Amino acid sequence: MALDLSSTDRPTPIPETQCPVVLSEPQGKMSRGLDYLISGRLQDVLALIQVLGLHSATYRTENALRNELKVEPISADSWVEVAQNHPEFFRVSGESKNVSLVARHVSKSEDGNHKLEVPFVQMLMQTAVSMHDLQYRRKQDGIGHSRMRKQQIRHNLRLIFTIVGGLGTLLISLTFLFFGLGPVRR
Repeated sequence: MALDLSSTDRPTPIPETQCPVVLSEPQGKMSRGLDYLISGRLQDVLALIQVLGLHSATYRTENALRNELKVEPISADSWVEVAQNHPEFFRVSGESKNVSLVARHVSKSEDGNHKLEVPFVQMLMQTAVSMHDLQYRRKQDGIGHSRMRKQQIRHNLRLIFTIVGGLGTLLISLTFLFFGLGPVRR
């Protein structure tokens, strides 16, 4: 999904009916693995990648990002917060909390420029989409595995009770047979 950065209109987020797994803000490092499933997060990450990858300025402050994007982030209180939650793409440094793409920060051409080519920025965007899809599949698989485990436990309990019941019947039958307590025969 590409955002038109020249427009002053706010990008339209994907309706929650099309993206059924929506989580609240992550709580600590334990929930880092589901950051892309926060409502609107993928759109925010894609917007940041485009601005920080293609704009002439390598580093941007919160105000500069708001001025360039003309919107506030959907999934967080600030663009800096979005960047801080995704160190796989972004670097936040200094007291003024300058945000940059990690790839752009570490790459310099021969003329000292930190410019990235459009295909590379597109690849970063595709990587973000792939990470979102992977987290969504992992979340779905976790739900599926939980259901499968419950069904397996129920099945195993039925099997155990059937075996115990059969063994009990067999034991009673053998006891009657061994002690001659069976039906009276004439």
